[in-house]
Amino acid sequence: NRINKYEFLKTISYSNYFSNLKSILGFTFLFIAIIYIDKNKAFPGYWALLPVISAFLIISSGNNAWVNKKFLSNNILVLVGKISFPLYLIHWPLLSFLRISGLYKYEYAIPSVVVLTFVLSNLIYHYVETPIRIKNDFKLKFTLILVFLMVLILSVAIFIYRQDGLPNRFKQMKIFEETLPNTWRSTE
Repeated sequence: NRINKYEFLKTISYSNYFSNLKSILGFTFLFIAIIYIDKNKAFPGYWALLPVISAFLIISSGNNAWVNKKFLSNNILVLVGKISFPLYLIHWPLLSFLRISGLYKYEYAIPSVVVLTFVLSNLIYHYVETPIRIKNDFKLKFTLILVFLMVLILSVAIFIYRQDGLPNRFKQMKIFEETLPNTWRSTE
């Protein structure tokens, strides 16, 4: 009976050692990927294996690995993990808008968009994603209202785009400009 207990203890310590080793290797590979992969590397290609293998090692090491338990269970990282899907959905349209509008040239534009991305992602997580998962009646109704409003806004945007803007608005601007003194008129 004692032999079985000691064998079990050896298995646990070996398992923890192996989990810790996988986790440390995974974070090492991830660090190497962050440092060495740049726009000059053939990515995606063989270099894409490095972050994929590191993610596999980190995930497969489980929650008992020391690095995973101490580092990945940090409240800030857990929050980022929870809002990761809304972050993924929101960051690119906001950064694209920044680029298209030319606002990226301003000093605080990119940090402001990063903060806005985190705020919007957090709101989407709490008021859209979580209610849909929990299926609470009040929150579900609120979520459906938000989805309806998003579809409505998208429909209006598509309508305006297909109309090539709002031409009547320009007619009203023309009338308004004609009533202004010459110094206030646009040069276009």
